[in-house]
Amino acid sequence: MPPAAAAPSAPRFATACHAVDLAGVVPEWVELIPAGEFSGRDGRGPYLLDADAVLQAFAAWGMPLAIDYEHQAFNAADNGQPAPAAGWVDALEVRGGALWGQVAWTERAAAHIGQREYRYLSPVFDHAKDGRVMRLLGAGLTNNPNLYLTALNRAAPGLAANPSPSPGVAMDEIVERLCYMLNLPLTSTPEEIQGHLQRLLDRLGSPETAAMRAALALPEAAGLPELLTAAHARLAADPDPQRYIAIAEHHRVSAERDALVAERDGLLAERHAAQVEQAVGEALAAGKVTPAEEVWARSYCTADLAGFATFVAATPPRVHLGEVATHQRAAAGGGAVPGYTPPAGYRADPDALALHQRALAYQAEHQTDFLTAIKAVQAAAQ
Repeated sequence: MPPAAAAPSAPRFATACHAVDLAGVVPEWVELIPAGEFSGRDGRGPYLLDADAVLQAFAAWGMPLAIDYEHQAFNAADNGQPAPAAGWVDALEVRGGALWGQVAWTERAAAHIGQREYRYLSPVFDHAKDGRVMRLLGAGLTNNPNLYLTALNRAAPGLAANPSPSPGVAMDEIVERLCYMLNLPLTSTPEEIQGHLQRLLDRLGSPETAAMRAALALPEAAGLPELLTAAHARLAADPDPQRYIAIAEHHRVSAERDALVAERDGLLAERHAAQVEQAVGEALAAGKVTPAEEVWARSYCTADLAGFATFVAATPPRVHLGEVATHQRAAAGGGAVPGYTPPAGYRADPDALALHQRALAYQAEHQTDFLTAIKAVQAAAQ
């Protein structure tokens, strides 16, 4: 059954299949569209014959409709293979609500049907969005049926034109129909068919199926046809704008969100860097961190700003041993150094302070640590 291919406002394209039965009998009249609402074995549908529209479209067409092999007439443009006709539908009639067609078979097609090499007919039709069959486009001989229609030929030629199945349908035909309905091999045994039916019944009673019924607002007694029909209608319906959005809109909103997150992260990083600079600078100025510890302090503060603040609060001002000796000498001399306030109880030595300042200048100029800077300045002074 080829997929539908039409604009939303135009009729949709669909195919169907029904059985060709019994060797040696080639029917003149065949059932093409069943009466009432119907669906395919693959779940597509439901459809409903609009007999007046189909008959008017056929009359307006003004020529017979082709029956081909395996829908090749619709596939020829893609595969480049020929599409010979198997027969021609010369007339259409409505019988018991179903659409029947009078077919003039080719000799080759009649031989295929008579020898049971082709046993099924697959009509092709346009349908509207509501499922009404509006126009018959043709049909194809196939061995993959999809719709449940009257067989093309039965026990006698006269029965082929009967729109209703004979009550004396052979048991093997019923088994064959069950196989097609259940998508089982035609060679399946009755035991295999029974087992498959039992598994279907068990699945219909499973919690997953009950959840599906609830999601589709179906009653508990709803069977597989109702489930398939409701699920198909849900898939075919337009998405709820309050529950779903277009993928393009999703991508746009996601991109805007990512940009805002990146901007926020950048601002946070800048703010954190400024806080680190301020905290380390204050710790250095307060003597809680020595210049030699500046790299370590910056790393610590960057990783744990709060932890560094706790460390600084609990640490007393520190003075290097060399600075203590210098302060002691300065205290003994009683002098003071302009622009510098030593810790309580100490006095600064102007020479030591000048050396310290030169080391800081060297550190800033050469981008090195304070210990390397002080050594370089001392070596230059010798």
